[in-house]
Amino acid sequence: MIEASPKDFRGGNTRHARNCRLAHSQESSFVRAHYPISEFATDLLSAANGRISQEMANILAAGSAEIPAWLSAHGALLQPWAGGQIPWSRKTAFFLGGGKTLLNALYAAARKAGIDVIYDSEVLSLHFGNSALHEVTVDHDSQIERIASRSIVACSGGYQANVGRLREYWGHAADNFIVRGSRYATGRILAQLWSAGAEPAGDPADCHLVPVDARSPQFDGGIVTRVDGLADGVVLDGFGRQLYSGLPADTPRQFSIWGRVIAASPGQCAYLVQNRDVLASRHASFFPPIDTASAAAATSLIPAGIRQSDIVRTGTGIVTPLRPGISFTGLGLKVDPLARPIWRSVGRAGIFAAGMIIAGNFFRGKYLSGLGTTIGIVLGRIAGREAAQYALS
Repeated sequence: MIEASPKDFRGGNTRHARNCRLAHSQESSFVRAHYPISEFATDLLSAANGRISQEMANILAAGSAEIPAWLSAHGALLQPWAGGQIPWSRKTAFFLGGGKTLLNALYAAARKAGIDVIYDSEVLSLHFGNSALHEVTVDHDSQIERIASRSIVACSGGYQANVGRLREYWGHAADNFIVRGSRYATGRILAQLWSAGAEPAGDPADCHLVPVDARSPQFDGGIVTRVDGLADGVVLDGFGRQLYSGLPADTPRQFSIWGRVIAASPGQCAYLVQNRDVLASRHASFFPPIDTASAAAATSLIPAGIRQSDIVRTGTGIVTPLRPGISFTGLGLKVDPLARPIWRSVGRAGIFAAGMIIAGNFFRGKYLSGLGTTIGIVLGRIAGREAAQYALS
C-alpha cells in the first residue's frame, strides 16, 4: 500500500471519524433498536433525491451489516452504548477510541497479514499497460520508483485539499474554506483516471460543508473544530446582517446547510452571537468563544458590524467566528458493483476504486451520518477482494 502521508497522518479522513452507518436486525451492545437493510437503502436514495443507483444503494446497505464482525475479526471494536458516553442512535455505531484507534488496529492487522505500507510516498502517475500489467510512478523520499502491478486499487479520496480544483466550482470563495481532514486529498489520481477515460460520478456542487471555528488550522482540525449550537443564537455576517439556514432549528441537516450559507456570505466568514448563559449547555469545541465582556478581545477579534449588535454592545454575549469547513468532495469515479471504474471507451482491466474517491455513487448533496466510513469499509472490502482475485487469476 502506498501512502502519501507520513505515518502519523495515515488513513486520510478516517483519523477524524467517530462512527459508521450500519444496518442491523436487532439491538446489540453497540447499536440500539433495529435498522433494516431496506431502510438504509431507502435513506440513501431519499438523501440523493433518487440520483444514485438502487443496486449500489442495496450493495452498500447489505455490506454495512457485516461491518461489526469484520472489524472485530481485525482487532477493531465498537463503543458500547451502556456507559452513556455516546448519543442514542439506531443507525450508527461509534468506534471505541475513535478513528485513530480504528486505524491503528487495521494497520496492525495489515502488517500481520504481510501487507507492506510505504509512507511519505506520492503516486505521481499511472501507466496502463495493454497486457493489463500496469505501472505506478512513485516519489518516495525524493527518489522516483516505478512499480509494476496486475491490479491497482485507487483509494486516494477526493480533492478537498486542492484549492485550485475547488475554485472551478466555488470560485475564489474556495480560498477561504478550511479543510477539516487530510491535506493529502488533492485529487491527483482521480484526475488521471478521468483523463484516462474513467466516467465521473457526482456533481462538483456536492461536498460536505459544515460551520467550523474560523480560528481552526487550515488542515486536519477534525471534529473538534466544528461549532454546535447555532440554533441557540443568531448568525451574522461581517456587516452585522443576520443569516438564516431556512430550516427549523432541530433539523438534523442544520450542519451541512449552515456550511453552505457561510460559504455564500461575504468573505466566507460569519459570527455566532449567543447569550453567555448558553455556555452551560453548549458542546465544547477546541476554541473558547470570545467573551464580549472583554473590551480588548471584542475590539481585536470582532468586526465593527458585529460589535454594534445589542448583545455585544452590552457585554452580555459570546461570539464565535465561523468559516465553512470542507470534509470531502462528492465528484469522483463511477464504479460497478465490483468496484471497477466505468470507462467511456477502452476498458482498463485490473483497476478498482474504493473510499471517498467513489463518493458520488452514494452521496448527492445530503450527507447521512457515518456514511463516509461505511463506504470505505464496504467498498474497500469489495475492491480488495476483486483486485486480489484478478492479480492471482
